[in-house]
Amino acid sequence: MPTRRSFLFAALTVALVGCAPSPVVNAPRARGSLKPATDALRTAALDEQALATLTGTIAQQGESWRLSTATTAWCSGATTAHREHLTTLVRADPLGGVNADDSPVIDLPATTAVPPQDAAGALAQLAAGYATAADHCRSTLMAAPTGPGSLLWASLYCFSTAGAATLAAHPDGTSPGTPPVAGQAVPTGISVGSRDDRLAALLSRIDALRYGLETMIGRSGGARTDMKQRRTAVDNVRNQVAAQITAGSATPAGPAIDYELPGDVTNPTSWDAIWGELEAAVLSAWVSLAAASDADSDGRRSAMAGIDAQCLVPGQHGVGLAWWPGWV
Repeated sequence: MPTRRSFLFAALTVALVGCAPSPVVNAPRARGSLKPATDALRTAALDEQALATLTGTIAQQGESWRLSTATTAWCSGATTAHREHLTTLVRADPLGGVNADDSPVIDLPATTAVPPQDAAGALAQLAAGYATAADHCRSTLMAAPTGPGSLLWASLYCFSTAGAATLAAHPDGTSPGTPPVAGQAVPTGISVGSRDDRLAALLSRIDALRYGLETMIGRSGGARTDMKQRRTAVDNVRNQVAAQITAGSATPAGPAIDYELPGDVTNPTSWDAIWGELEAAVLSAWVSLAAASDADSDGRRSAMAGIDAQCLVPGQHGVGLAWWPGWV
């Protein structure tokens, strides 16, 4: 068998390098001021505080409100994520990594919202809360200069947009999907690289996804029509990304002969997990591309549209959204 090429290494050779099991991202720290504006941090922290309270209430009251165990599990996972976001946003250095001092330097008022009295009210409040958070992050991200700060906002935009999309798809709380997970990285002051670098990384991850789908389609004897449909859609996305690379006067790289897949492809019970991990890698690449694109540019808007389209896909295959998407 020929030596296989890792899709992760192909995607991360320039700027973003994740390490396991440590959640530290090992890459050069960017120069200059890293801390985002305090007003934006305070607004985001208030949003996260409200979301943590709401998801926590739903997780605690889920049984008495006769919500599904899937809903309470999702809300429990989201509560942990929002508390992590809040801790990060109010500390002195939100980009301080795992060794940062978590002592808060931004004081927030106590939550004064009236607690929801039933599941319908709680879910409606949660949907509105996610929509508000996504709007705030969208505005902040569009204005943020390229750098580690823009990656922080792109990551938060991805998470809040996924929450809003989840509640829009499941307003009654049924089948919200896989709960959020810690992931392998936390925000740190790394260089996000150039837009050209990030486009190349995105293309590599898309090619890895295409390779994985084609491999599993072949092993299924062509029976996985869902994979065939996704492969067609991914081909279209690849063409769009390649066109952006060409527009920047570069030549898109061709796919590798093969890629190392995140699981045992010989075992059909592993296929959905493999699929989900490959989709999660593509999502992360969209997030980092948004951060590496210029503020208030069509390039950043395009990357954010990619986040919008991709943010729920990994969860459809059992892979939960990381607390900080985009850092690996």
